[in-house]
Amino acid sequence: MKKKNPYKLTFYWKTESKISTSKCAIRNKRIKGISSNFINRPKVKSFIFLRDNFSCLYCNSQEHLTIDHIIPVGSLYNENLKADFIIGKLLEINSLENLQTLCLSCNVRKSNGTT
Repeated sequence: MKKKNPYKLTFYWKTESKISTSKCAIRNKRIKGISSNFINRPKVKSFIFLRDNFSCLYCNSQEHLTIDHIIPVGSLYNENLKADFIIGKLLEINSLENLQTLCLSCNVRKSNGTT
């Protein structure tokens, strides 16, 4: 009877996690692309800016305005989420209610978790 090599099993799991990680990276890139495409639509941009009176919701600045997700797109970057769940959440995250106008400096502070 042949003994099983424990190193082969370990190598298999390492290989499997590398494949999983690269698939996850590709999926995350697609999620980010879908989100960016939605925000960059001229009608969406103009609606959000108009709704928020062309000013940052944090500091009321009217310069260097950007559109930001309240619930971040990065919350979908989880390898354990099922595709159906991601599609549903993506629709929720890309809703007009989840978008806000922020100036560039407030947006950067928010993404760093300092606001």
